[in-house]
Amino acid sequence: MAIPFDKWLEVYQQKIKLSSAISNTVDSGEAEAIALALELNMILLIDEKRGRIVAKQKAVDIIGTAGILLLAKRKGIARRVKNRQINSGTKSKIMQNI
Repeated sequence: MAIPFDKWLEVYQQKIKLSSAISNTVDSGEAEAIALALELNMILLIDEKRGRIVAKQKAVDIIGTAGILLLAKRKGIARRVKNRQINSGTKSKIMQNI
């Protein structure tokens, strides 16, 4: 049985607006996600390379799909995840602290 969206999903209107130079570097959805992660001081789930670069420049902690899958494996939520090349640094630090 699926959990209704209103039980786990919250909608926010971000207050921080990124500069137009950044908004021209990534698409509007990524720019808004980065701004919201900054505002709420949250980890940003992002895979797109340019978006990851901008997020890191703004000191936003990031994790990608591979990181989420490996975290699920470590926590026993996923049984099989093939370990492929994983970036060190922020992702590893975040995964150790969750």
